[in-house]
Amino acid sequence: MATRSVLERSRSALHLRLLAAQRRLVEKQQGAIIVIGGNDRLAASELANQLTEWFDARTVRVCAPDAASAAGRPFLWPYWQEVPAKGRVTIVVGDWLTRTTLEAARDKLSGEPLRARLKSLRTFEELLAADGTSVVKVWLETPEKSLRRRLREAEETDAEGWVVGPDDLLLAKKSSLSLARELRSQGSGKNLPWKVVIGGAETKLRDLHAGLAIAAQLGQASRRRAAAKAKKHIILEKPMANSLAEVMQIFEAAEKNGVKGCVCFECRFSSQMEATKAVIDQGLLGEIHYGEVDYYHGIGPWYGQYRWNIGKKDGGSALLTAGCHALDGLLMCMPGEVDSVMSLSTKSKSAYFTPYEYDTSAVTIVKFKNGAVGKCAAIVDCLQPYYFRTHLMGSHGSLLDNKLHSEKLKSDKTKWSTLSMKMCDSGDVNDHPYQSQFEAFFDALAQGQDMPLTSFRDGLRTFKVIFAADQSAANGGQPVKVA
Repeated sequence: MATRSVLERSRSALHLRLLAAQRRLVEKQQGAIIVIGGNDRLAASELANQLTEWFDARTVRVCAPDAASAAGRPFLWPYWQEVPAKGRVTIVVGDWLTRTTLEAARDKLSGEPLRARLKSLRTFEELLAADGTSVVKVWLETPEKSLRRRLREAEETDAEGWVVGPDDLLLAKKSSLSLARELRSQGSGKNLPWKVVIGGAETKLRDLHAGLAIAAQLGQASRRRAAAKAKKHIILEKPMANSLAEVMQIFEAAEKNGVKGCVCFECRFSSQMEATKAVIDQGLLGEIHYGEVDYYHGIGPWYGQYRWNIGKKDGGSALLTAGCHALDGLLMCMPGEVDSVMSLSTKSKSAYFTPYEYDTSAVTIVKFKNGAVGKCAAIVDCLQPYYFRTHLMGSHGSLLDNKLHSEKLKSDKTKWSTLSMKMCDSGDVNDHPYQSQFEAFFDALAQGQDMPLTSFRDGLRTFKVIFAADQSAANGGQPVKVA
């Protein structure tokens, strides 16, 4: 438990941090919508009140749409009315997902109408993000026992005039909690996850955790855009951002300001991928018509990344968090531009991976415009050694990791020839070729050119495919065109 002095200092620091984020929104004329949902509606109301104290209230509006406010109109109509103007913040209590959960829990919404509702929620959130609005979503989840105790206390003490109603009692049920968790994943816009804050703690501590999550989401992409606008060249860890809209904003800001960028797809500079690309460029495989590049790395509690990787907000998806290296490698090896992708995802039942808020295994089929086909598996819940698998097939031969057969070499196709290369066999960043990548970046800067292989333009190409693949997986494997 944090001591009182530490807690108060942390809250004061958060107050200043939120004010700074708000000033940036005003300066950049960018709107933000902060959505507070969850099964603890009393906590949501308390958090909204606290946020109005932390922010400068002159540019903040709090709204609480309900069924009555939308009577006779489309479900999302009241939320469209509250979309913030440029430089302003809207705090939404009585959010679209909690209301949808209540309708589903009462069997008023199921089957195709429920699927249509969830699709409309995803579309709504993605349209907001595409328009440049920062979409920040916090889900306050209080365990059933603790929540029922809070509701009893609220009734007995008339806490802030709160009247406990049927909705509060229904949301407190364990079945409603499970339903909400399922709908959260299905009803979230692409790379716009809910940040879950577990309730039951002291109110000030809970609000601190929620406020920190809000500040982090408000500041992430803006700092990257700010660096570009300040004409600072940028080395950017993957992912570039948590949505394609934000990636585009970073790319466009860099282009407008003459800024050069390096995206940390450092595996392109590994011995394995450099040797593989040399084999391709020498024509030893001929015209490649099929390729597989897969990423197998169990990111469990034994791995430092695990503590933040399990969250949807920070991890994103199996592709975004780590499998992106394999998909990027596939695009490096395969010729031509991508036409469309189809992806499916699942999750291990191992207790090691239960805390993950997203599917930890995904497989993506990539259709290229020239007719070639590729496949990428992104598996971060495996129990095995690290494995970066490469298998390419062409009109003159095949390559499997460090093994090669090529008719151009007149070798025996019943046996593999072995290539001398250092394999990508570790997830430890100490074993990754950052020095080679950064030297290439600095050499390119000295010549006033974009760096080879991992420029912002190269990164944008890869992330367009990644976000399309995640969209396909979210839609149950429906093919998605890549723009």
